[in-house]
Amino acid sequence: MATAVRSVVSRFLARYSGIEGGVLLRGKVFQQLGEKYPSFKKFNNVLTVAPAWKWGLAAVPLYGAVSGDVQVENIDLKTSGALSLTGIVWAYYGMLVRPTAYLLVAVNMALLAVNGTNVARKVMYNRELAAATDLSVVDTLQVIPAPALTAVPAADVTVVTPSVTVAESDVADADK
Repeated sequence: MATAVRSVVSRFLARYSGIEGGVLLRGKVFQQLGEKYPSFKKFNNVLTVAPAWKWGLAAVPLYGAVSGDVQVENIDLKTSGALSLTGIVWAYYGMLVRPTAYLLVAVNMALLAVNGTNVARKVMYNRELAAATDLSVVDTLQVIPAPALTAVPAADVTVVTPSVTVAESDVADADK
């Protein structure tokens, strides 16, 4: 039974493997475009398009790392941690698939490097903040809450509303 299931799954997935398996737009028209324009055939493949879209995700953190504009207070640990783990998983996957997806490996290594650095910066910042405020460091991945604000008593305010008088001629003009 297991071999039967394996052969069915292998036959189903065979059309999605290899260079031809990554074709995004299929059909006679797209095949003719690929024959006429080799660049269309290259960019009509998931091995080229997927890393291009992922560079879009990596552009903002990469720019922040290069420019140094990202302040430690603004770094979100959950987002940076998730993107770091994504970088690890997909870089590994990019090395496993055949043909090897070097563009996918490159973009995911960039995601891992930038977001891993942001995670390390935020953890060190939280530790320094905890040490400076004499708090026990239980978990440096937790955001340290801001001090509670004291409530300011409300002043006695009297609201005066003007009375409005509507003339009968204004009502008659509005009905027209």
